[in-house]
Amino acid sequence: LMHSTPNFVLTERAHVEQGDRQVVEWNWSGTIENDLGDLPGRGQSVNLDGISSVLVRDGMIVQERVYWDTATLLAGAGLLG
Repeated sequence: LMHSTPNFVLTERAHVEQGDRQVVEWNWSGTIENDLGDLPGRGQSVNLDGISSVLVRDGMIVQERVYWDTATLLAGAGLLG
């Protein structure tokens, strides 16, 4: 992500902790300058909301699940109309 979108901003919108589980709502935005996997970097702006569910034990992340809308990412990358 840092290579493909060097000006990216990751903003935490909400953070909930319950026991060993933490859930973070976030927004990732920036300009895709270099290829991001199969997404070509062509200077397109992207603005993506997502949620991460993290399991923490003894101060270490032991599991993370990340959810986002792939169609939003593809549209922002100019691959969906």
